[in-house]
Amino acid sequence: MKVETCSSNLNPNHIHSSATGNFVALAFSGRFGYASPDRGAHGCTVLLFASSPTYRASTCGKLRLLSPFNLCQKVCWDPDEAAVIEHVRHNTTIPVPQVLDVAYYHQEDPWSDKNIGTTLFGCKKENYMLMARLRGTSLDPCLGSDLVRLNFATPAQLDRVEATIADWLSQLRSLEPLHGTERVCGFLGGHYRNFRIKSIWHYHVPSSDSLAKSHRKSWCRVFPERLDDPAEAQGLLDWRRDRVYKITLTHGGFLPHNILADDDLNLTGLVDWECAGWMPEYWEIVSFMRRPFLEELAVAEMLKVFPRYPKEERLDELVFMSGYDNY
Repeated sequence: MKVETCSSNLNPNHIHSSATGNFVALAFSGRFGYASPDRGAHGCTVLLFASSPTYRASTCGKLRLLSPFNLCQKVCWDPDEAAVIEHVRHNTTIPVPQVLDVAYYHQEDPWSDKNIGTTLFGCKKENYMLMARLRGTSLDPCLGSDLVRLNFATPAQLDRVEATIADWLSQLRSLEPLHGTERVCGFLGGHYRNFRIKSIWHYHVPSSDSLAKSHRKSWCRVFPERLDDPAEAQGLLDWRRDRVYKITLTHGGFLPHNILADDDLNLTGLVDWECAGWMPEYWEIVSFMRRPFLEELAVAEMLKVFPRYPKEERLDELVFMSGYDNY
């Protein structure tokens, strides 16, 4: 076996090969560090790997479940996801995976854009995160199909799900922002990620020193002249200009497929924190409503407990209808 650290020449094929079962994680350092100024995780020993035909890793996108070690490994764009998971784990009772290790990998490529960390042929700047696997399965294993588990829930189970989600949202919104009361940013204070934003920037959305500056970004702007009712849009923009919003820790993907539950629909985990950041208080609900694959019953049940912002939600619809840099 070979131990590699984040300061050495990490071969990403060692990790990618786990999809075929050729390599699996056998051990970890147990040390976890926040990001260095260049946004690379430091002080972390990468996983130990060994060839083994016996233990295989199942995959789903960039998440791999490593059996029988009860671990999961995820390729993430930056160290913010690991940092926010640990912050939530230590400061709330929300069940999140324990982050066991993180390693930063960077490979120079002539096609790369060093500002956003991607290339024409795929990401060349990645963080490999090892976590303890949570028990339970997703509420929505097939992204909006009829197999959403809430479809088969009893009234008592639905009440329990709603109460738990309401409690989790309340705990997240009670955490004090770490970078001031106006900065809109990722967990570590820099860029953030959001899938509602089109173009290359949805992987690394630039932070803003204030919410007013964030609202002027192309992916948050409304263009009244492109709408059937420009007066409505302008009225809402004028109304929002005088609003003061609290900056809260936002999951950014608080959706059924990121919520785990046991067989009796007791919620056991909230996962996939890659879009988390310090955002205006209405961001959670507008991000939730932007997802096209939401199943009707899941939406109805979760909207019962989400804090609602009707005017902000309408403004976000107008952003979508008139803008050009968002999904």
